[in-house]
Amino acid sequence: MMAKRTLAGLVLLVIAGSTMGLPLAQRQTALRGQDAPACELCEGLVVSLSAYLSDPKTQAYVQELLVGAMCEGLPDAFHDTCVQELAAVYRQVVATVVAALDPHDVCTLAGVCVGTVAGVNSANGPFDCPMCRMVALTLLQRFKDPKVRSEMHTGFLQACNDLEPAKRPKCVTDVDALFQAVENIMDDLDPDMACEVAQFCPRPALGAGTGAARLAVPAAVPAMRALFHSLVEQRPARVGDKESCDNCKVVVLQAVAIIQNPKTQADIIEYAKESCSMFPDWQDSCEAYVTLYGPIAINMLVTYLQPQTVCSELGYCPPLSLA
Repeated sequence: MMAKRTLAGLVLLVIAGSTMGLPLAQRQTALRGQDAPACELCEGLVVSLSAYLSDPKTQAYVQELLVGAMCEGLPDAFHDTCVQELAAVYRQVVATVVAALDPHDVCTLAGVCVGTVAGVNSANGPFDCPMCRMVALTLLQRFKDPKVRSEMHTGFLQACNDLEPAKRPKCVTDVDALFQAVENIMDDLDPDMACEVAQFCPRPALGAGTGAARLAVPAAVPAMRALFHSLVEQRPARVGDKESCDNCKVVVLQAVAIIQNPKTQADIIEYAKESCSMFPDWQDSCEAYVTLYGPIAINMLVTYLQPQTVCSELGYCPPLSLA
C-alpha cells in the first residue's frame, strides 16, 4: 500500500537520522575534538563514506545484492550477461559517486558548511536521487540485522538518560514503541520511498489513469530545512561563541514549534494517509495503520529535538558535559 510505504519511508528517515546522530555524539571527540566546527565533522564523515563506498568488500556486498535482485531467475543465456554488465555499470556508478563526494562541496550543499560550489546547482548536487537510494539501501540492509537493531535500541534508551528526569519515562516508552512498530513494518521499509519523502527523488504520480494528483509535501518539510540552512548561512558553527549557541537554540525551538503544531502533525499524517483511498480493498486497515504508527514517529522526533543537545552535536554550543 502506498500510504504504508510512505509511513515506512518516514520511519526510515527518522531511524537513519538518529542512526547518524546518536553515534556522532558519541564519536565527536575521536573525529574532531570538542571545539572543532560541525563543518569539519561533516567533511570527516564524507571522507569516511567515500572510503566505505570504495572498499572492495562493500562493493562486493552491494553487487551481490543487485545481482540477486536483477539477474537471478533469468534464463542461463541471459544470466551471465546480466552479471557482467551489472558489474561494469556498478563500478562506473561507484566511481562517479566517489568522484562527486568532495567533502567541502557535499557539506556546503547539505547546509553544514558555508561557501559556494562552483558550477553546481544546489538542487542537483552530489546528493541526488541515485546517491540517496544507495545510502538508504546500505542503511536499510544494516538495520535489518537484528544485532544492529538491538544495539541501536540500547543506544536510544541510553540517550533517554540525557533528558530531564521528567521526560525520561515518556522517552523510554516512545523508544520501545518505535522499535516495536519498526519490527511490524520491517518488510515495508523502502529506500525509494525514504528518498521521495526527503525530496531527493521525485514522487511519482499516483493512480495513473485515475486522475489522482501527486501528494503535496507538507509545508513543514521545506520549512525545517530552511530554518537550519539559514542558521548556517548567518553564522558558522563555532564552540565558545555564545551568540551562535543562542541562535542555534532559537532555531531548534522554532523547529520544535513547527512539529508540535497540531496542523503540521495532521498534515504529515495526512501525507501518509491520503493515498489509502486509492486501494478500496485495504483502505480501512491502511488508515488504521497510519493512525497508529504515524504519531509515534512524530513524537520521537520531537523528543530528540532538545536545543542544548542538538546544538552541542552541531558544534554551536559546548558539549553537554561542559555546558
